[in-house]
Formats: sequence, structure tokens, C-alpha cells
Amino acid sequence: MTHRLAAAAVAACSLALLACQSNLPTPDDSPTAAVVDGAVISVAALDAWIKNELFKQRTGNLNPARTYQFRKNSLAHMIEHRVVEAEAEKNGLEVDEFLRQYVEANNPVTQSDLERFFAENPESVGDFGFDDNSNQENESNGEILPEDYNNSNYDNQGLPTRGN
Repeated sequence: MTHRLAAAAVAACSLALLACQSNLPTPDDSPTAAVVDGAVISVAALDAWIKNELFKQRTGNLNPARTYQFRKNSLAHMIEHRVVEAEAEKNGLEVDEFLRQYVEANNPVTQSDLERFFAENPESVGDFGFDDNSNQENESNGEILPEDYNNSNYDNQGLPTRGN
């Protein structure tokens, strides 16, 4: 009797897993991203590869402590996102509109409040300021970057390097 119940549970889980995966694009359904030596690389395969590479980058090549911390932080963000989505839906609003209204109602920060804060806390401003021209524009895409962005204090992803 116990074996039948266990077998039924395994079968039910397998069917549920298959049902969940049926929404994922298969290589046949996914557009072609590239063809290398006659082998097709689908957009779905590319996306899966990118997700894996980004996960490895964020976790220090799957370092257990960094993986735990990354998952913990990601779970917290996911929970926050779902709570905000539920509140927005409850109020009949899109998430962006709900957040805009919430911030306006609960955080009435003015430009003068910001200027006063940064005047009182100059270390918070760093290389950015209200009146100086310490920001430079990246000519390739119009993005505003600090002057020292391209120096050795940053890695190739624009993140601060350790020890600096």
C-alpha cells in the first residue's frame, strides 16, 4: 500500500513538472540566434546560457557563501516585488503608477530637501554635485558617468574592484 502511494505521488509530481515545463520554449519553437558549423543556437538556448553565466558571475563562480547570500537577497526582492504587485492590483493600478502614487503620498522630498541634505552631508555626494560639472557624458550612448569611471578602480562590468 505504501509503495503504491509513493508511486502515485512520484507520478503526480512528474506530471506537474511536465505541465510546468510545457510553457518553456523548445529549440524548435525558439527563433534562431546563430548558426555555428551547421549547428543552430536558438534564442532559448542563448537565454539559458546567459542566465547561467550571470548567475555564476553574481555568485563568484558558485561559491557557496556568495550563492547563499545572492539567493537570500534575491528572495527578499522577489517577495517585495510580489507584495507590491498584489497591492497595486488591489488598488486597480499598474505597478509603476502604484509606486509613483505611494512615493508622492509618503515621501514628499523636494529639490530643496535634497540640496540641504547634500550640503549637510558632502561625503554622500562623492563625485556628483548640483552645481559643478564633475560628471561627464559618455559620447557613445549619452550615459552620465563619474570622471573616474574608466580608471583602474572599476572592473570590466563597471563594478568597484576589491581593495580600492
